[in-house]
Amino acid sequence: MIQIISVGKLKEKFYVQAFEEYFKRTKKYAKIENIEAKTINQAFKLAKHDIVLLDENGKTFTSLKFASFIKDKNLSFIIGPAEGFSDKEKVKAKFKLSLSSMTYPHELAKVMLMEQVYRAFTILNNLNYHKE
Repeated sequence: MIQIISVGKLKEKFYVQAFEEYFKRTKKYAKIENIEAKTINQAFKLAKHDIVLLDENGKTFTSLKFASFIKDKNLSFIIGPAEGFSDKEKVKAKFKLSLSSMTYPHELAKVMLMEQVYRAFTILNNLNYHKE
């Protein structure tokens, strides 16, 4: 089970469409849940599994290593607001993940994470999506 928990809703239509497309594709291969929390505290309370925070100082993965990382795990990914997470909140996480050393809007980060989760499941299921 994978939870994608974001603080706030996707507002831009193009982000919503992209996220929904990858979410729909991923549901064929994994149990996945999209949760939009109103606050950071609510996001942490809604997390049912090991928490993975999206954080600019987190660990980066190749797509293949990310697939190995999520394989057979129940994870709750939390995407914070634009100002990020406090040190107190970071301590609650089992793992911190960075999608890139560059900075992105949190709405785009949610779409990028969803695409990588989809990509990971296509890798794990030997589907012809990921190219090396």
